[in-house]
Amino acid sequence: IFLDDIWDTAMVGSKGLAFSGTATDVQMNADYLAVLYGASADCTLSDEVCFLSPEGAVCADQSVCGADGNRAACAHIATKTFTVTVECGGIGENITVPVRYGSRFFNALDGAGVIHTLYGRENADILFRDLATKPLSEFADASEFGADAEALLNMTVTSDMTVYACFWQKLRTVSLTLGQPIAGTSATVTETDDRYVQTPAPVITLSDDAHCSVSEDSAVWSVSDSEGGSKLFSGAFIKDQTYYAELMLVPDFGYWLDGDTVVIANGAEVGEAFGSMALYVKLAAQATSPALLGDADGDGEITILDATVIQRRLASFAVSDPQIADERGDVTGDGLDIIDATQIQRFLVSLSVPYPIGEPMI
Repeated sequence: IFLDDIWDTAMVGSKGLAFSGTATDVQMNADYLAVLYGASADCTLSDEVCFLSPEGAVCADQSVCGADGNRAACAHIATKTFTVTVECGGIGENITVPVRYGSRFFNALDGAGVIHTLYGRENADILFRDLATKPLSEFADASEFGADAEALLNMTVTSDMTVYACFWQKLRTVSLTLGQPIAGTSATVTETDDRYVQTPAPVITLSDDAHCSVSEDSAVWSVSDSEGGSKLFSGAFIKDQTYYAELMLVPDFGYWLDGDTVVIANGAEVGEAFGSMALYVKLAAQATSPALLGDADGDGEITILDATVIQRRLASFAVSDPQIADERGDVTGDGLDIIDATQIQRFLVSLSVPYPIGEPMI
């Protein structure tokens, strides 16, 4: 090998050649190198480079020797290469690529087509989000995950690495319950911090497997305006009038939803999907009469039929709504029994009763 051929990757010193760099790839005649510089000749390598051949080669006695200790006839010096393994969690096979020492992690994998491959594995239920140093399940939240992924993005490769491809799971359905507005109660609207706040706001209960939440800045009651749109509601709710609960659903960490997500609730309507990370939903509800203590049949009035429903319930006969009968019919608060029916009968004939029969339940 001629000196000009290795000038970019080797520095000539008083004791020989020193090889370094992240693009070094040199084949040389080791005998010639030793002879050229005499007994003082030496070949040194930086941390970035290594001998590719002969196997186990080292610099010894101003010469290159193989693992057997014999002087090598020739040697191949190149930048170290490490293996980066991408664990894909069952979303296709794992990916293994060689990466040069000191390469920027993301650039190396992107150049090798890894990022393109991972995006290509997306489907209707799976969305590739990023690479991280540990599986998605081991992160506490999106903030921790984002910090890890960003740090990995700029990392340089100096050893064998295992990283993890993190895929988000789509929420196909979201089940929730909307509390009905109670006729006669009022909703007030105030302006706070340049935004409008409604009290009370709709009560939204999501199922345990919903894997999402309602944005704190959403969930308001609205009514239809004269132009067919909607406006924030303020005033007293009127029985049997339709009101709308407008809210923003935000998926939990590791999940996503879009306009194809089905929301299961009363009168649910998906208004708009914001990318794949938020969903605007509009729910319809009708104002109902408040639950009255003693109204065992749930018709909004206290009549002799309420005492009859309690008696039928105690005799194990069918009633229209057992849950309402048990909750509203228990006027004494110690469980449904015949005394509850008696107290309702006393109330109906204007006799004194120690319970607030006929008043809204809290």
